Amino acid sequence: MDPAQVSMTQPRLFEILAVAIIFAGVLGGLLNFYLTRRTEPEESSLSKSIALGIGAAFLVPLFLNTISSSILDDIRKKPDDLSKNILVFFGFCLVGAVSSKAFIN
Repeated sequence: MDPAQVSMTQPRLFEILAVAIIFAGVLGGLLNFYLTRRTEPEESSLSKSIALGIGAAFLVPLFLNTISSSILDDIRKKPDDLSKNILVFFGFCLVGAVSSKAFIN
């Protein structure tokens, strides 16, 4: 069967998105921690930064839905562009995680 003709199943899509969200949240939390540590050393906390990063990254699908983005539908329905769309989604999650305090507020 041609992989271009197969839609992504819901459980597989959820796994891919969850991994992207968690990875972007951790990476963004680490970046946020090191950025905060340079400017406000007494306010920086690694565990807090990572937790906020993951939390903010999990809010990205809600944000994308709010702005009527079609990226999640494109990930599910367009396997030819899967790599590009996952990277774009990961980028949104990373931006949300790095700027977690502002993004959550």
